[in-house]
Amino acid sequence: MQIGIDLGATKIEYVLLDDTNKEIKRDRVSTPDNYDNTVLVLADIIKKLDQTDKKFNVGICHPGAIDKTTGLIKNAHNSQWLNNKNLIKDLKKKINNNILIENDANCFCLSEAFDGSASHYETVFGIILGSGCGGGLVINKKIISGSNG
Repeated sequence: MQIGIDLGATKIEYVLLDDTNKEIKRDRVSTPDNYDNTVLVLADIIKKLDQTDKKFNVGICHPGAIDKTTGLIKNAHNSQWLNNKNLIKDLKKKINNNILIENDANCFCLSEAFDGSASHYETVFGIILGSGCGGGLVINKKIISGSNG
């Protein structure tokens, strides 16, 4: 079982998947407009979905990129409260799950490369145009993030 969370500027959508990637639960809530409440909402979602001793893996896609030298989120222009924050570190203070985070456009492209409309292509490029905009690139089912994320 695993948990996937799409942290957007206006909504947080989440899904619980079984071991065959079948959806068990999907829902969405409004995104708080500050960092501390965002961390609390994310932790509450994870606790609600994972009431086991096993502790499911959690994947979170988010606006902006992770600075490879500091681990802090940068360039989250539509969610400024995420900038200069270490989301994994702060979530780990509240939950004990394995957490993976990545830029939302990269996650979208990776998903399409594995089991979406681009699953039969070696190179996948995608653009997100919403309250923010970004692009993702996946080659041979691996995210290409570049030196600046």
